[in-house]
Amino acid sequence: MFLMIFYGVLLAVVVDYVRSELYKRDKLRERVALWTCVVLTTLMVSMDMHVNVWYATKQDRSFGSLLRGPVTSTVGPLVEALNAAIVQIYFIHRCGTLIRKPWRRRTFFAMMGLLVMGALACGTVLSVIRLMTWRGNRSQRLLQLSPNFSAAWLWLTAVIDILISVSLLWTLWGHISGFNRATDSVLKKIILLGAQTASYTSVLAIVAVKTSSPFWIPMAPLYALAYLTTLSARPLLRRELHPSNPPLGGLSGLEASVHVDVRTWDAGLGIEMESRGMEGETKSAEEFMKEVVQSWN
Repeated sequence: MFLMIFYGVLLAVVVDYVRSELYKRDKLRERVALWTCVVLTTLMVSMDMHVNVWYATKQDRSFGSLLRGPVTSTVGPLVEALNAAIVQIYFIHRCGTLIRKPWRRRTFFAMMGLLVMGALACGTVLSVIRLMTWRGNRSQRLLQLSPNFSAAWLWLTAVIDILISVSLLWTLWGHISGFNRATDSVLKKIILLGAQTASYTSVLAIVAVKTSSPFWIPMAPLYALAYLTTLSARPLLRRELHPSNPPLGGLSGLEASVHVDVRTWDAGLGIEMESRGMEGETKSAEEFMKEVVQSWN
């Protein structure tokens, strides 16, 4: 039921987004990621509907037949893992670009990449085990491996989502200066947005592994909604940063807002504001906010 509700919300959001100017300005990779998530989520919903119809209309009600289920019930973890990997890689890239020191950025990408590949591998192996079981392989070894890989997949998924939010908080919080409400508000909203988009899927994954129940099924539309929420938040961040200034020539709306806001602020106070990051490096407010814009615009 929840899967269908979230899927309906996703379709409505997708239609609105595709009809907006934001979609027209998106790069090819962002459009490909969006439609891949939509297709995978649609596939997950279709398989779930088939499973429900199969159990409702199955004439053989013996325990063995019902336990075996339809073949579509075996592919769910693979589809969910693929969908999660696409969205997680997108967020990892955005968060990693804000890390200043190259060695820390490379370490972050390497660590998170290994975790994403591990989660995808566990989801794939779990689907393979389910398929082998469905084909009649009832070995004790397979029956023991299935819950282990299921727990590993869900725990890795939750850990990745939480680490992305923590990394975003760690990277941006040190740049909140307290001198400028607009820029500080944007940074706080990005931190909050990252925490919100990760909380839904991570909570479902943890509940699923703790209760050994299929609470992970609605994660596909939630990941797609998290991706769309981030894409749709750009005009809100732009208005929050500087609602009164029009775009400047040669700059996008959000970049122009950053430029005008920081320049006006520096001129009014007669100082060159400096933002000190967690890495101990110093740079101007305009330079750092442009990096944030490039990551989130």
